[in-house]
Amino acid sequence: MPKGLNFSRKYLIPQVRIFLYFVFIYLATGCANKEYSVIQLENKYFPTQIEPPPKSESNATDLFTFQDLFSEPELHSLIETALTHSPFWHGQLSRVDLAKAKAGLSLSGSQPELQGSVAWQAGKEKSREMNYRTEKLPQFTSRASFGWEFDLWGKWKALREAEMKSVSAESHLILAAQLELIYEISRVWHNMKFLNEDIQLIHDQIRQHHEIHTLHLHRYHAGLEDNSSIIEMEISLKLLASEYNLLLQNFEQAKITMITLLGSNNVKIPEPPALSNAILPSFPSFPHSSVLRDRPDILAGENKIRALVSHLNASSLDLYPSIGIDLTGVGMSGDLSKPFTQWKLQGGPILDIPLWSPKRKLKVTVDKAKLRAAELDWKTLILRGVEEIEKAKIRQFYASEEFALSQNVTDQFKDLAEIAMQKFEAGLTSKIDFIKMKIRWTAQKRTSLQKRYDLWVSVLDLGKSLGVSWQEIP
Repeated sequence: MPKGLNFSRKYLIPQVRIFLYFVFIYLATGCANKEYSVIQLENKYFPTQIEPPPKSESNATDLFTFQDLFSEPELHSLIETALTHSPFWHGQLSRVDLAKAKAGLSLSGSQPELQGSVAWQAGKEKSREMNYRTEKLPQFTSRASFGWEFDLWGKWKALREAEMKSVSAESHLILAAQLELIYEISRVWHNMKFLNEDIQLIHDQIRQHHEIHTLHLHRYHAGLEDNSSIIEMEISLKLLASEYNLLLQNFEQAKITMITLLGSNNVKIPEPPALSNAILPSFPSFPHSSVLRDRPDILAGENKIRALVSHLNASSLDLYPSIGIDLTGVGMSGDLSKPFTQWKLQGGPILDIPLWSPKRKLKVTVDKAKLRAAELDWKTLILRGVEEIEKAKIRQFYASEEFALSQNVTDQFKDLAEIAMQKFEAGLTSKIDFIKMKIRWTAQKRTSLQKRYDLWVSVLDLGKSLGVSWQEIP
């Protein structure tokens, strides 16, 4: 046997063995480091306080829905119309399809890939084997390749979990958008109810001022008083007329806003009923922790963190060697009607060892930064959620107190108006004084109506902050 071959057996084969040992140790230690990194991430970013509640503990907001609190058929019909026609809402729904498409694109690398091509190309070839004779290459080339990377360490499994959590986070964001939409419609609807009733009250005020203005004119023509009272009445009428026009303007603008929210110009908006006839809902008592668990924006933030943890796991596992299979076939011919003049077929397993990959290392660094930022955003979201609930409860409490005081004053004005009417019928007071009392009573009714509307707004804000959502009818 030649000495060169003995040299290969003596030195080359032990070197190959050393290389294989090195690969084995690298893979074994890499597997151990992988298990440690996953456990460390789970303990760091998933503490016990953000784990789902036990099955025995029911969610607070599951006990009631928007339809339970605000049982008004006209409002329900408007919301259903918006969920059917609103382009804003359908645009939000399309975000889930977009998230699913992105997830499929991200996971496409885990699937086997088969490619084929046919090309025409002209060229010549000269080599030592052909005694430097120039020969023409076949013009038609067909190529086929098959590649598949095996999920050796669970990289694609982690990435699949990340994409599932991303889609789930997008679904919760859509529920948050739905919450925003239904409460915006409710706010506009109650504003229309308030304006419609206030317009009727100010119309009564204008009629009463006209009546008292006529009495002052009679007294002026009889020489019983000067024209100062007439001027004052005319000023009051002009101010009320200006306020009346402003209320009409606000009502028409509210109708346009409602049409925009509904997303259709062909929908007929019903006549708003009186706000005074609406029954205020009452909220059950429950701990804030259970409410925050059910809010869609909080759930979206939590799912985003879980998605980023899985992304970080996947990018960390991408630093370890991977095993795949690659098959390639090439055929060349000068004429498509004839068999191949040249062909080549090769394939086999591939061991990809990223000895030094700055891009992959930077990907891990970027995912860690994103995860840290998402964790801080999620904590900020929880603090703001608590703030919204506390502020809404305070506004609702004081609005309720203000409305109760206003109602009490309105009842007292009603008693004064009845006393003034009795005095007028008994001839103890003039009709002007009696109408002035009615004007004051009507003004107080408007004040009480404003307090009632403020209370309704605070109730809607509280429902929104608690995450009381719309229940789809199956």
